[in-house]
Amino acid sequence: PLQRWKSFVGSLAGKSRLHQLEAVNAYVNHTPYQADSARYNMNDYWATPREFLGESGDCEDYVIAKYLSLRKLGWQASELRLVVLQDETRRELHAVLVAFHNGTAYVLEGSRLGGRVLKRRVGEGLPSSFLGHSSHAPWPAVVATLDRLLYSDQLVGEAKAAARHCFGLFLSAAREDGIG
Repeated sequence: PLQRWKSFVGSLAGKSRLHQLEAVNAYVNHTPYQADSARYNMNDYWATPREFLGESGDCEDYVIAKYLSLRKLGWQASELRLVVLQDETRRELHAVLVAFHNGTAYVLEGSRLGGRVLKRRVGEGLPSSFLGHSSHAPWPAVVATLDRLLYSDQLVGEAKAAARHCFGLFLSAAREDGIG
């Protein structure tokens, strides 16, 4: 699975950025979803592509594989964001990858069902159309929500530091697996 993934990513070199986004999203989404509690017997485990591809994983595993795929294709870290959403009622988290290209933010949904499940759980008055699979979804609603939640420079700085730390861990794990 790892060599197949590397070959697949290599085949996208030179293709348009939108083609890369759509192809990477579709390729990674073919991996079956399985909660960490079922696969690893633990609440949370962030798998490397070696552990995830050809096996199974949950939302952050999809995000990691997509992030590393796009980084290998030349996307800059500043163009990619891990976004974690929380359902306050059920106390569940869900992660997606957001890729910025030509002034538009594209949400790469991590599981095939996740967007539909989240959309049903988002409260009235909150933006929800960005949670689906469509890469043409209205991102301004997401930005407005983040602007409300990250209302101070300190909170924005903390969010950026946390994201950099997480992706630094992804890259370290990828390098250990010989793919970073």
